[in-house]
Amino acid sequence: NTTAALGSGLGGQFALQPTLAANTDGIIASYQVPASTALIPGKALYITGVWIDAKVTTAFTGGPCYFAMSLAVGGTSVSLATAEAAAAKAPRRIALGWQSFVVTAPVGQKSDEGRLFCQFASPVVANPGEFVQVVAKNVGTVTSAGVVTFLIGFDSHWE
Repeated sequence: NTTAALGSGLGGQFALQPTLAANTDGIIASYQVPASTALIPGKALYITGVWIDAKVTTAFTGGPCYFAMSLAVGGTSVSLATAEAAAAKAPRRIALGWQSFVVTAPVGQKSDEGRLFCQFASPVVANPGEFVQVVAKNVGTVTSAGVVTFLIGFDSHWE
C-alpha cells in the first residue's frame, strides 16, 4: 500500500498479490538508510542502477496487470504520502519502466518486458535517515487472486 512496505530491505525477493485499488502506488520494497549514531557516522547511499525481475507464482484470476514501476528516494517517512515540510521530506520519484502480465498469465510466466534494468548517468543519493523504495502502480485490472514475485537488486555504494 502507500503507507507501509510489502517487504523491507535493499533488494531481495518480494511476493505481491495485485489487489490494491487500480492506479494506487504500492510499496514493494523499502529500505531506510541508517542514521548516524554517537559511535558511527552516517553514510549516504549512492545508487547507480536498479534491476527488477517479475514472474507469476500463483495463477491470476482477473487481470491483466500493468505495473508502472518507480523508485522513490529521499523521503523521511515510509509513507509515499509524506508532504514537503520544515521537518519532513517527500520522496522523489524516478520512473523505471513497465512489468506487465496478460489476463491468463500462467504460473512461471515472466513479465512481458523481461528484466528491467535502469542505469543512472548520475548516482541517485539517499542520505542517512532517508528511504529508498521500489514502487508498483497497477494501471491494469485489479485481480481477485494471483501472485507476482519480484526479485529486486541495486547497484550501489556508500560514501
